[in-house]
Amino acid sequence: MKIRPFLAIVSLAFLASCSKSEFEPTPDPKPEDDYEQIGKSMLDEIFGTYYWWCDESPTQVGWNSDFYDYFDKHLVSVDRWSWMTSGEEFRDSQEGVSSSSYGFSLGQPIEVYGDYNVYVRYVFPDTPMAGAGVCRGWRMDVIGTYRVADLLKSEAGVTLLNSELNRDSNHFEFWDGGSTHSVDVSKAAISTRSYLVRKVFAPGDFPGLNRYVGYFNYFTFNDYLDSDIAETVSLFWNSGISDLILDLRYNGGGSINALSKLVGLLSPSELDGKVFSITKHNKNLSTLDDYTYYDIPGESLELRKLYVITGAGTASASEVLINGLRDGLGAGNLIMVGDTTYGKPNGMYAFAYPEGSKSDYYGKADYVFLPICFYTTNNSGQYIPNNGFVPDIYVSDDLYHDWGTDELLIKTCLELITGARTKSSPADITPDREILTGGFRIPVGEDSGNYGRLIAPPAGITSVE
Repeated sequence: MKIRPFLAIVSLAFLASCSKSEFEPTPDPKPEDDYEQIGKSMLDEIFGTYYWWCDESPTQVGWNSDFYDYFDKHLVSVDRWSWMTSGEEFRDSQEGVSSSSYGFSLGQPIEVYGDYNVYVRYVFPDTPMAGAGVCRGWRMDVIGTYRVADLLKSEAGVTLLNSELNRDSNHFEFWDGGSTHSVDVSKAAISTRSYLVRKVFAPGDFPGLNRYVGYFNYFTFNDYLDSDIAETVSLFWNSGISDLILDLRYNGGGSINALSKLVGLLSPSELDGKVFSITKHNKNLSTLDDYTYYDIPGESLELRKLYVITGAGTASASEVLINGLRDGLGAGNLIMVGDTTYGKPNGMYAFAYPEGSKSDYYGKADYVFLPICFYTTNNSGQYIPNNGFVPDIYVSDDLYHDWGTDELLIKTCLELITGARTKSSPADITPDREILTGGFRIPVGEDSGNYGRLIAPPAGITSVE
């Protein structure tokens, strides 16, 4: 059997050819259907050869289960990252396509403020909610015929709320802090951009600001949309920014090509050709360990400092960027503002089944298997912490304001730039509205076991015979 893996989100290295290691297949009885038997034999080989914990992965897993269960039975107990999905869902995730969506995300500022109200975290441009004028910071008071505060009183109510969000169309009422907005929207197939907001803060936009500062709320490292990076950096270049606020608080990772491109454009020219990251495999595949180097183009930004906004949604490729640039830029030149990151220190190869052609590896694959196959370090050998990076300055996510100079994390970065803030003491706001004390928590994207799952594009393929 020939297996060709795709390189996944947290590595900047390409896979080189290697020999298959020996392993014992799961004992009979094997399924009679060739399709199922070949697929499960492929999983046995993947976990026996490429899996980071290959020596600890269970081999006596039994053939009498579906592909998902068979995959899960190979995982070791410490592995909270490996996953698999259907080929269709995987292809849609790579292209930023949602078959049906309102185009927004919801959250609750519970941890710091004890507020169980539901607020809009972000709205994707060119989606139904964006078309209805809905903004970050708006409180959702009504969905369908239900008051949200009433639904949050019980687990059954939260289940009903999620059911209402899954409807193809619905009625919503939002409060923006002063006025109520009644919105009736229908879901639509959407294609998201890789960013939520990009703008330049000019002198006069914030007290004491005497230079131009870029703000880039980058949502996902999407290789199919890496032109967004070039266009944004061109905007910043033409504006003459000296500092950049890179907002990764909801960025769960993505394309290694997009990551490499962004790193190159953010880094000073003296780093060109130096090591950015090192990819490490299991002991049987140490010959695949590889170095990735800074590739600095002529149009890169020569920044004074880089301010990175982080949170529980900052994962994988975002953490690789932080780990590498913290080391490369030197102490004090990359400043993390926000909350502790997600903690995804490793990466996956993506194996398609059945395989397509080399030019279209995923083709019409029915399944894609994504086991953890490597860890990464920076040039100094430092790994990403399993529990995530702790920020230099802790600031809680501000769900009460839209993106701008009043939003707490952006405001904190601007205060650091202007010198109005120099201490790393907590910076929190007093909500200017009545909070909802007590209730139940709604799930958010980073609760998913598949969070941080975007994979590298077809250019990252190398055959493994």
